[in-house]
Amino acid sequence: MTVRSILVPLDGSPFGEYALPHALSLARRAGARVELAHAREPVSLWDVPADRTPEGEDRRATEQAMSYLTDVARRAKAASPAVAVATTLLHGSAADPRHGYPDATRPDNVLLTAALYRRSVADALCEYATESRPDLVVLTTHGRGPLSRFWLGSVATDLVQHAPAPVLLVRPKEGPPDPAADTAPRRILIPLDGSPFAEQIIPLAVTVGTLAGAGYRLLRVVPPVLSSSGGLGG
Repeated sequence: MTVRSILVPLDGSPFGEYALPHALSLARRAGARVELAHAREPVSLWDVPADRTPEGEDRRATEQAMSYLTDVARRAKAASPAVAVATTLLHGSAADPRHGYPDATRPDNVLLTAALYRRSVADALCEYATESRPDLVVLTTHGRGPLSRFWLGSVATDLVQHAPAPVLLVRPKEGPPDPAADTAPRRILIPLDGSPFAEQIIPLAVTVGTLAGAGYRLLRVVPPVLSSSGGLGG
């Protein structure tokens, strides 16, 4: 398979950004573009102060999310100038039931989606991945605090199960991530169970391994055979 587009879902936390060095390392080798996506859930009407409007709070939250994405894209470009980096904000508006961008022209990198209004962040990301058709999705498995750990953990699980593209999960570490770090794998372990279904991962593993110059190890775990007496068969 060929990797030309890599989608990186972000939750706004430094731990969520640990996927970025891995995505950029692969993108530099493959000549792929990287798209940073953040799904901003609707502002709860219960959280709107009495002296403010739902439309104003919704706009403020959207502008903050766009500012965050712009900053991450700037750091990514500084680390990998040759890699094309794009941003997309998936936005569900509680202020406008038609999911419009209130009182302003909608920026090109803001997509309004009912999935965030009626369903979940993972649904919105899956729908967007179906439309944008990335070759690979890279995201971290969990965040540091209980809230970010829940967000990333549940979203990662849903994307593994439902995303239309292969998903590469990255475990975050302590401290801020370095977008310029070379995190390409040197050894790749491929667990197999003997079924053609499990072997579907091999093309992606070979692609990533070829880009990184990595070695491979195929692993098959065989359960022991018990004899009629309860012991291990000879």
